[in-house]
Amino acid sequence: IVRLTGPNWERSTPTAQEMAAWVKSLKTESGGLLEYVQVWNEPNIVYLDAVNRDFVDPKTYAKYVVDFNTALGDDKINVISAGLSPGDGFTNQGNKDRIDFYTYVDELIAYPGFLKAIDFWGRHVYDTNAPNNNEGKCDVDVCGEGIVGYKYDLKKIKANADGAKIKIIISEFSYREIYRKYLDGKDTQ
Repeated sequence: IVRLTGPNWERSTPTAQEMAAWVKSLKTESGGLLEYVQVWNEPNIVYLDAVNRDFVDPKTYAKYVVDFNTALGDDKINVISAGLSPGDGFTNQGNKDRIDFYTYVDELIAYPGFLKAIDFWGRHVYDTNAPNNNEGKCDVDVCGEGIVGYKYDLKKIKANADGAKIKIIISEFSYREIYRKYLDGKDTQ
């Protein structure tokens, strides 16, 4: 699995076509071993000192993924959407902005062709104690974290898949007390 997080933040983002050409060359160089590509990471969070703010708008990210998949043209490579930074929206917190998780999900899924352009929905799962989540001050129902956010993803994808068969892959996970209880069967929430 390769996660495409883009170039050095001081440079501009490659076009979807340039990124697809690079992935094709990587597959060739690996002897055909490349099977999964995650397109970007947390496009809904933007560091303020970065020149690259290309994906703050979910429609821009969705179009990038659709264009990337079209340019890639390889159904043997599974395309994974970026995992989103779970949390509510904020501006100028520390050195970053974040677009609200639910808003971003809704706009991605509504973008024409987005769900058909991916094979897997990328998901980050954190509990409210995650240190990068507003210092643990974010309510799970607001932030889209954990099981609540996961169920939200499933509901939205199912309602909008239009025949696309989307699987979910968890690409980041916080194993805190809440998950330890859930996974051990002690908490059925």
